Amino acid sequence: MDFHQNPDSFISYLGQAARDITHARTNFLDRLDHWKILADRKYGQFVTIEHLPEQRGFIGSVLGKPFSLRIGPLVIDGRGRIEVVVTTTDLAGKESEISRFNVDRNGDLADNYEIPGGDSDSLMSVRTFIGILKKVLEQPIPSGN
Repeated sequence: MDFHQNPDSFISYLGQAARDITHARTNFLDRLDHWKILADRKYGQFVTIEHLPEQRGFIGSVLGKPFSLRIGPLVIDGRGRIEVVVTTTDLAGKESEISRFNVDRNGDLADNYEIPGGDSDSLMSVRTFIGILKKVLEQPIPSGN
């Protein structure tokens, strides 16, 4: 932790981070319409997805297995983004994290998850959705201990 910060520049740091995070949240949440079309038209009754209240992410199910995508702010190298935490529930209803990834201000996957071409790749949204669904399906149900 760095305790040698300039208090006068912190407001611009916060302002830039807030703008980036707002864009990242909006761009990521805008994927819902596309994902709902995929769920309804392509994946039949196998997949459902809906918004969580207060722009906190998504909730859904794949083959009846529930999952959620909860989003929160994150700053890396002075740039804001959102962190998406993927969870599922055990048989007792307790939520457990199964994965996480970052989304930048443009709505593109960031860091190790980046898809080359970002939004210019017309399949990015589909690839992201399928990656999430496969992770949920391939994760054993937590024991609930």
